[in-house]
Amino acid sequence: VLAIPLLFLVYTFQAIRWRLLMAANGFAVPLGRVLRIVWAGAFFNQVLPGSVGGDVAKALIVAQGEDRKAGVFGTVILDRIVGLATVLIIAAVAVVPVVDRAELRPVLWLILALLAGGAVGAFLYFSRAASRLKDRLPFRGAVGEVDGVLKTMRHAPRTILEAVGLSAAGQA
Repeated sequence: VLAIPLLFLVYTFQAIRWRLLMAANGFAVPLGRVLRIVWAGAFFNQVLPGSVGGDVAKALIVAQGEDRKAGVFGTVILDRIVGLATVLIIAAVAVVPVVDRAELRPVLWLILALLAGGAVGAFLYFSRAASRLKDRLPFRGAVGEVDGVLKTMRHAPRTILEAVGLSAAGQA
């Protein structure tokens, strides 16, 4: 009885977060449409193997009629990154009160390793060497569109912070 209203709330937070990230990249999609697409993505996550079928479905649905299809796909990737980073931050905060418990040390090390890996990955991604490498990849146009969306982390930090807040609200 409680699951459906709570899922509606979670998917609403996800839709608002994704719409915020799309808007920061020049995609104007009405919230009602985004909410329907998020629900469709949730359906496909349940019926397709793996956990990314819903993301692919969301990208394909919202890309209809868009000129920058790769950019739309990039917003799905960015949305995933923001959601994952938020979960890691919540996990890191959650283990602070019990950091002295020996049985939880492996979990603490895993969380710290994932956070450090994400930080190193972001540093490498935004480095000049990575920019030169991206220029050599095939499908430069599509890679450039996705790259432009992922650069939202740099050119719109307030949007990213708002998206993290929405993720945290959804997790709560």
